Amino acid sequence: MVSQPMENLSSTENSAKSIFFAALDIENPAARTDYVDEACHLDASLQKEVNRLLIAHRDSEDHRLVGAFQVLNPQLGEKETSGDVGTEETSVMSDISSHPVVDRYKILKEIGRGGMGTVYLAAQLEPVKRKVALKVINPGMDSRDVIARFEAERQALAMMDHPSIARVFDGGTTEQGRPYFVMELVRGIPITEYCDKHRLSLESRLNLFITLCQAVHHAHQKGIIHRDLKPSNVQITNHDGQPVVKVIDFGVAKALSHDLTDKTLFTHFAQLVGTPLYMSPEQADQHGLDIDIRSDVYSLGVLLYELLTGTTPFNREELSKLSIDEVRRIICDVDPLRPSTRLSTLKGSDDSTLPVQQREIFDRRKMTSTIRGDLDLIVMKALEKERNRRYESASSLAQDVSRYLNNEPIEAIPPTLFTKLAKWSRRHAEIAWTIAIGFIVISLTIAVWLGGHIAFQAAVTRQLQQDLEEVNAAIDSNQEILARQLLSASSSTASQLGAAGEQFRKEIELLSNELDRYQQFTKLYQKARRDRSSGPSELAEEAIRLYGVLDDSKWLASLQSKNLPKGYIDQLIPQVYELLICISHYEVLWMEPHGQTAAQKLKTISKARSMLAIADKLHPPTKGYYWVLASCYQRLGDLTDGDVRTHHDQEAIRLRALAKQTAPQDAAELFYIVRDRRWGAAASWVRPPFADPLSDEGILAAYRDMRRIDRTYYNAIFFEGIQLDEMGRHAEAAQAYSGCLMALPDDLVALSNRGNALVKMGNVDEGLRDQEQSILEARSRLDATTDASDQIVLLATLLEEYAISLRVAGRENDVLAAIQEASDLLEQLEASNPSAGRDRLNLKKLREAIEQLDVHSPKIEEEE
Repeated sequence: MVSQPMENLSSTENSAKSIFFAALDIENPAARTDYVDEACHLDASLQKEVNRLLIAHRDSEDHRLVGAFQVLNPQLGEKETSGDVGTEETSVMSDISSHPVVDRYKILKEIGRGGMGTVYLAAQLEPVKRKVALKVINPGMDSRDVIARFEAERQALAMMDHPSIARVFDGGTTEQGRPYFVMELVRGIPITEYCDKHRLSLESRLNLFITLCQAVHHAHQKGIIHRDLKPSNVQITNHDGQPVVKVIDFGVAKALSHDLTDKTLFTHFAQLVGTPLYMSPEQADQHGLDIDIRSDVYSLGVLLYELLTGTTPFNREELSKLSIDEVRRIICDVDPLRPSTRLSTLKGSDDSTLPVQQREIFDRRKMTSTIRGDLDLIVMKALEKERNRRYESASSLAQDVSRYLNNEPIEAIPPTLFTKLAKWSRRHAEIAWTIAIGFIVISLTIAVWLGGHIAFQAAVTRQLQQDLEEVNAAIDSNQEILARQLLSASSSTASQLGAAGEQFRKEIELLSNELDRYQQFTKLYQKARRDRSSGPSELAEEAIRLYGVLDDSKWLASLQSKNLPKGYIDQLIPQVYELLICISHYEVLWMEPHGQTAAQKLKTISKARSMLAIADKLHPPTKGYYWVLASCYQRLGDLTDGDVRTHHDQEAIRLRALAKQTAPQDAAELFYIVRDRRWGAAASWVRPPFADPLSDEGILAAYRDMRRIDRTYYNAIFFEGIQLDEMGRHAEAAQAYSGCLMALPDDLVALSNRGNALVKMGNVDEGLRDQEQSILEARSRLDATTDASDQIVLLATLLEEYAISLRVAGRENDVLAAIQEASDLLEQLEASNPSAGRDRLNLKKLREAIEQLDVHSPKIEEEE
């Protein structure tokens, strides 16, 4: 089943934002109005939303007013998923406009709206006069769950008293019976936007982050977990020219040891509470343990990652396209790249993945060398999947960042003696220089050079080890492009070690060669899966010979001894197993009933059984394995008599029963069985008790079963078209062939077959166009190839099918020309290479077509 993407923002909101930002660049009011009218294309709801954004921008031109929510929706990827019921289109302001005074607060204007409530700029009238933010629950949002969350947020804010947490002043109920509370009016912008806008240095960013950690630690001491820490909920304001951190929006906060409200607050099953990009694994896991303060530590780690790199650990755009289950899997199972590695992979690439303001204001890629090391370790410790391995509190995280700023050994890993000495030297530079001068007297030059060289090599070695671990992780998760990028970067790093890097270079070369070999194997594997002639056996043999499967009984042990990523080998084994079954199947399927000697048949059966013996050592027996092995024993019974035949027959019957009892693991298994029951060891003409033919409907049902197992299995789509065509259901057949062409546009047989089906439906012109197009392309391929055997057979087959359609259309002269060209092609092929192109089905169909037209043509012998 295809995963449905998460909907982070509606299309209207996206369009409104695009038009809004473009309109801001137009200074003339009249020209701006004309632009909005034209851009909205008479879409009233879209134009209303754009005008609302322009009015909000005009009202906040000198400064940005932020209460618990921003005027604009959060950026892509920061959509709240706490489960609050969505707001209705009716404006909350309309409900309060007739009551501009709520208790002792005069409503001035709306400044923000969220899932549960709307925030207003209000003036407190008594006992002191001041501007405040008043948050009131939205109309229609008075469900028990929403009211409980609203009261929980109010209670959470009331419990805290910290200069970096928005304070709550008052609360109550409006005349309409809707709860509200009054909080500190915060005039600020998100922390990441502030750092970019003011071009803050790394040190300034870290100091702001330490202040944020202290505020979160205060909330934790009060027994409150925020659960939704992200840039839009960490606002930066200016006070006396200095930035001040303000943590806001405790709408999904959770109490550690007491209830925030006396109302029951339900969290629905499988519901994500928080923002996925900043959410801890245990918060995302619907079956996980209850969260604690270390969940906020993880979110702080994401914020620190973003402050250092300009992006979140997981790609915002890619995450937005995934299903909820896939998002959970990534958060819980996938390790993000280290910040320095993330920045290094951007070198030489297009910066279009970064927000515009980040490209224009701050080049984060210059920070790669600064971040690598201690800051990498601090961030990755905060982002540990296992919470027991994270910092135990926000305060501990802040202390480690402070140690970094003070050139002290950090606690992210146990510091080595060299690390302690290096940090100590930075803090006590004068004493260090005095000691250094003393060592110079006793040949310090050599010692320093050696120490520096060893330290450099150790640092580069550690970096290479970490890089290769990430390469292995990328290969494990089948991310070939990323693995190749990381290998290229590792190769450059290894060159810095000279001779000492030889082992690393060998490992890099090994991994690079394995990726190349697997890429070649995959191409052959896919071609063998969809080949429809007797060719799959040859393609499959060519694929497995890349790994020496047929030549070396210890090929797998040899592969495993190379210390390759486990995921690489785990993926390869079932593919090799499938190809071995494929070879065995085609060997026994195409055995000539009368054209081979008994010795030749025994040799064929022996080859099939040897393939199955290799497969048996790789994987537990499957449905396809049992069926093909049963066919081998049946063929042996065909060649014997008496007790020997009885023995083989009994074994074949036993294995076929096992095949029927075993559930299929792959669509190809069912395909082999269908072919056998139609043309092979279970067809209608074989001897009892092995004849087990399928009806037309049974064959059709089997192909559809294959597609249910694997919707991308090409042969199931193609042969369903053939079956439908043979049953006279030409319209459905044409539709099936169209599906083939969507999956594989260069399949000329599918294109020709669709044309043939259209002709049978009466769409003669359209059908003939399909067939003529296939013939033109086949001629082009024939001219471009050096090994023409297969292309000649293909072109002759297409011409024969075309002749049939031309005859239906009544174009007898064209029929004669097509048949003659096909006949000449095959005569030419057999004259130049008698062993090539022996597709008997095509030859037989062509000969019958010639005989029906009573056309004199060179006789095409079909080997009996």
